[in-house]
Amino acid sequence: MAATRNPNSAHPPITAVLFDFDDTLVSTYAARLDALQRVFAEAGITDPTAEAFLRDMSGRQLEDALRPLEEREGLPPLRLFQDYRYTYWTKTAGFVNLFPGVRELLEELHRRSLKLAIVTQKGWVFEVEGRTVGASQELAEAGVSHFFSTGVGFESVTNHKPHPEGVLLALEHLNARPEQCILVGDTPADIGAAKAAGCWSVHATWGIPEANYTHLRTDADFVIDTPERLLELPVF
Repeated sequence: MAATRNPNSAHPPITAVLFDFDDTLVSTYAARLDALQRVFAEAGITDPTAEAFLRDMSGRQLEDALRPLEEREGLPPLRLFQDYRYTYWTKTAGFVNLFPGVRELLEELHRRSLKLAIVTQKGWVFEVEGRTVGASQELAEAGVSHFFSTGVGFESVTNHKPHPEGVLLALEHLNARPEQCILVGDTPADIGAAKAAGCWSVHATWGIPEANYTHLRTDADFVIDTPERLLELPVF
């Protein structure tokens, strides 16, 4: 894994910015928590609580995180994951909102002709009950899909964050070099993937519930608490 670098030393110009999706660009925590609470209640699971479970995921893929709980409860494999996926993706429209300042940041990055992409643990595009869903659809719902050249979701890779496969695939699509790329995310898995790929890593804290923030520690190159602070970083 790449070591943290000195941002004040000479470096190639930034040409691309990669973003995580949930809790970085869009606020979906309430929707995810509501869906998981419903699933846990139906399964009779009270320990851990849905809130504690989400807090301790640290960016892991949900299917993998739920598997030990299914085994503990004697549930069929993927039962909780499939129930959650159905419950979340059949949610009422309007649950997904951009964080304040994100739209303005994307507009400015686009104005500067930087290449933009998303690397997420969510499925990018798939169907549930005959309905097309996924991060790509939520991005369109938020009204900012036109800023992004590509998106890498759960189904696009074999190895998920903190493995760098998704980041490297996005860079391949963008025809961008890791040392000229910044990845912005809210979890240790995001930061690990960025550093393993050789990108600059930015820990975005604006979407992390305050009660959860103390559980997250990363060795990111930068930590920022508002979207507009991204453009103040010395690598630009």
